Amino acid sequence: MLLFRNDASSQSFVENNRLIDIADQTRYANRMTGKPVGPERPLKFRCGGNGWKATASTFRK
Repeated sequence: MLLFRNDASSQSFVENNRLIDIADQTRYANRMTGKPVGPERPLKFRCGGNGWKATASTFRK
């Protein structure tokens, strides 16, 4: 799997992520900053008639 699908997106700033099974992960610096790895809060994905949407989850630890 590729992290980004087009060349314009590959200019994105990537840091502090744990990339697993990403074919082009060497293309990005992805430096570790000492901050927690992963999203600031859980994401909730759902698929509807208009495709995929990602919204913030109400999940609490």
